Amino acid sequence: MSADRQQRGRGWLLTAVVLGAGFLACTEARAAEASAPKGVTLTIYDVGFGQVTELRNVSLASGENEIIVRDIPATLDPSSVSLAPIKERGGVTVQQQRFLYDLGDPGVLFNRYLGKPIGVTTDAGKLEGVLAASPDLQPHGGQRAPLALTRGDGSTVLFLDVSQVDQVHFPKAASQAYLEPTLLWRTQSPSEGPQRLRLSYLVDGFSWNASYEMIVGDTEQDAYLSVRVGLANETGGSYTKARIRLAATERGGVKPMLPEAQETPRITLSSDPSLRSGGALQYRYRQKDPVFERMAAGVGTLRTYDVPQRVDLMAGETLQVQLASIESIPVQKFYVYDGVSFDRFRRPRRNDWNYGTEMHTAVETRIEFQNQKNYGLGFALPPGVLRLYERRDDGSVNLIGEDNIQAVDVDAWGHALLGPARSLTGERERLSYSEVRPLHVYDESFEIRLKNETDEDVEVRVVEHLYRWPEYEIVQADLEYDETDPQTIEFRPIVKAGSSRQIHYTVRYNW
Repeated sequence: MSADRQQRGRGWLLTAVVLGAGFLACTEARAAEASAPKGVTLTIYDVGFGQVTELRNVSLASGENEIIVRDIPATLDPSSVSLAPIKERGGVTVQQQRFLYDLGDPGVLFNRYLGKPIGVTTDAGKLEGVLAASPDLQPHGGQRAPLALTRGDGSTVLFLDVSQVDQVHFPKAASQAYLEPTLLWRTQSPSEGPQRLRLSYLVDGFSWNASYEMIVGDTEQDAYLSVRVGLANETGGSYTKARIRLAATERGGVKPMLPEAQETPRITLSSDPSLRSGGALQYRYRQKDPVFERMAAGVGTLRTYDVPQRVDLMAGETLQVQLASIESIPVQKFYVYDGVSFDRFRRPRRNDWNYGTEMHTAVETRIEFQNQKNYGLGFALPPGVLRLYERRDDGSVNLIGEDNIQAVDVDAWGHALLGPARSLTGERERLSYSEVRPLHVYDESFEIRLKNETDEDVEVRVVEHLYRWPEYEIVQADLEYDETDPQTIEFRPIVKAGSSRQIHYTVRYNW
């Protein structure tokens, strides 16, 4: 087959999909056209789908009606459609529902024209006839069912290979086929007159992400902060003046068990050791549980965030919506040593002698801001990516850090990691582990060593996780501490310039 013939073979269906919009109305019941959607609310989940809720008006006859609903996306899930009449003239009962979109599957369009006239254009010219057999568009065993036309003289033309066909013309498609996504409801109405209907359905192709831009000045004590949310619409439908609600789920907040093959085809265990045995565990600042463990998760909604203004979100569009833009917000840079690490091949056991004895030496540099109304915020902020920039003397900016930021509640602190601190290191050593009462009471002692090789005194937030059991007490500590989260304590020693500092504590677990 020549290259131009192959190209025509790939492109002939495209001619069939530009015929115009239309529908084939059912005649067994009175046809009633629903209005365009109004009062649209989009709940967009962070796992690739959304829920659409909208209002429609329709005028019904008493008895059986066929309601035609247009302006819906091609990726609608028909099984999720819910119709709730707003009772003004009695309830409406939906007896049957059909979702029709012939261009979503061109084979359906051919089947709809069986026994009807069509036109076919090939290199030999244009032929017209009655469609006697529709082609198999998905080959089986290397063979395709032919496209067959019966002509007026009684002869039949077979196109054994659809690549022989350049164009197909479907006459009167506007009245013979469904060339736009359409819902048909067979309904029963107790009375005649107008009805308002609330329609809800799930649809694939929505996504959202939040992005934070922070620019610090010379003092590093205040910063410009911008918060935006990106909305992507690949559903095939368009929505005007829609209320937007963002839904964060458990599944959307974690990485999959294994990467998608099409996205990372060359990934191996050696290139990503965290894939082994589920991955290594490590705590992050102000998080109760260790992270980096890849896990399965559900799609139940954990938190929702409302976009303050109504949005026009057109088909195929990616839109950035501003949530906040603050010229100056107080920020604080600080240092964290969270030294515990877990061996990736060992699972937690509360009385395992070696549990939690691994450590790392990096001291993190982090930045924080408070979500307060008087700073221009005061509403729940969604999780996203924070990019930190440093402003130069000439007004330009340099990117100096990027990190995922967790959701920030009102009056809470938002934290972002800038990277490892220069000339600051830490060590964490377990000194003893002893049974006070076998199988019930255990004492565990640790020493944390901090080293400051800078020329300034530095406060380091030393975070310790009491991960063996929720019932515990600190029986000895040589520095004051705060309980910042369940099973988490935090020391804040000042480490003098060019010196070291040690912290000792003992925790007693009871179970």
